[in-house]
Amino acid sequence: MSEVLTNPYVFAGVSTEFIDNPISDVWEVVNSSLWTIGSGRATASGTANSDPNICRYDLQESFGSGNNLSDTTWTIRWSAELNSVTGGSGFHSMPISVTSDEGSVEESGNLIEAFVLDSAFNGHVYSTYCSWVDSGTLHSSYGSYSGTAQAEDTQYWYQLQRISASDFTLKTYSDYFSTQIGSTWTASSDPQYSSSDVEAITDLRYIELGYRNGNAQFNGNGWNYLMEVYNDTLTP
Repeated sequence: MSEVLTNPYVFAGVSTEFIDNPISDVWEVVNSSLWTIGSGRATASGTANSDPNICRYDLQESFGSGNNLSDTTWTIRWSAELNSVTGGSGFHSMPISVTSDEGSVEESGNLIEAFVLDSAFNGHVYSTYCSWVDSGTLHSSYGSYSGTAQAEDTQYWYQLQRISASDFTLKTYSDYFSTQIGSTWTASSDPQYSSSDVEAITDLRYIELGYRNGNAQFNGNGWNYLMEVYNDTLTP
């Protein structure tokens, strides 16, 4: 049975968690030709070639009207697996993002996007990295991969954290957040980093599975199994 917590802990009158473990139908399927929800997971199956290629959840459903993610401190955890990837470079496979708006492409509003299981060519899947958008301006080095290459047909666990107003990190685990593999990706170490750009990323409200842009080059099958969002803390 899916555990969806909409008010498990209250801080200053505001709920601080959204936990959907396993994934349930609380998500809005924006692209029904690619995504389905069922059997405790969100499944992407087919070709990601239309805007946007996502499922979406409005965190205000958990945090309360007018309440978004903190601009300085939060933790997002999820688990995913990728199978049978084909296509060109395909390095936009199976990302998640947190956004300030419901736009159709990544170059709008404010956004932090974590790319996971990034397939550079069929049969090989690389590690993780992030891109980010402030006021519609995209920043990414598209290649600052962290750590050890990951494999297809293997479930991994991921943790994206905003550790300050000017920095955020991404980690990969081989199990439920106890055994980290590879190194920690850090925004402040990325060639495109600017502290003022990251500090401008505010009012993050929506969490999305998938990639907003139509040129994702993902063609195959992938699954997301759980989503955990913890506001105002780095120690869930």
